[in-house]
Amino acid sequence: MSGDAVPIAQLPITHLVEIAKQYKQKIDFLSTSIKQLKLLQNQFSSSKDCLKTFQPENKDSEILVPLTSTLCVPGHLKDVDNVMIDIGTGYFVEMVSLNKFTFQSIDQANSHFKRRMEHLDKQVEKIAPILEQSIQIHRSVSLVLREKETAESKSSSGTD
Repeated sequence: MSGDAVPIAQLPITHLVEIAKQYKQKIDFLSTSIKQLKLLQNQFSSSKDCLKTFQPENKDSEILVPLTSTLCVPGHLKDVDNVMIDIGTGYFVEMVSLNKFTFQSIDQANSHFKRRMEHLDKQVEKIAPILEQSIQIHRSVSLVLREKETAESKSSSGTD
């Protein structure tokens, strides 16, 4: 019998308050998760865009090298054939061209960033419907809760 569904209109106010609270927490968590995934997507996209500067004509050109998110120092682009990318948790991998006539390392890095962005897209696509469903359930529970609270306040004020 414990597996039987009970219409939300039949639940007491205390249960409705608890359910609304749980769904609000779930909505907050899922919203934060989507924001973080989109932030990562933007970082990968920015990294992918930076690879466009790795062209032979840009060799020895002056660039700004970021030391932190708010501090850059001047530098020169010495190697346009090879790049190092952060593959996560502080691990870096050097992408190396096999010969000087191809941009294989740049292509590998582009491919890496593209795969990561596609993976993040899939994660957002999985989470978004769950978030939308949770929002709808929260609205329904909140509506029933307000109706019950209004009815209870009317009945208690009518008995005075």
